Amino acid sequence: MQIFPDGRCAIALNGQRRAISEWRVPIGDSVVVFITAPSYHARFLVGRVEAWTGVRSDIDWSVVDRGL
Repeated sequence: MQIFPDGRCAIALNGQRRAISEWRVPIGDSVVVFITAPSYHARFLVGRVEAWTGVRSDIDWSVVDRGL
């Protein structure tokens, strides 16, 4: 998940961009990310999750197939 300086959110999976939102979140000192699945009694496995500051330059955010 990427939060851009203008407050838009984006998602990339395995280094490939998937979506960028048109709505914006307020930018503050910190952000909390919840990774969830809407399934009853489902097992939701999450692999490696990275956290960093700034906008990732190794992902092409310029073209997105669909919005959030």
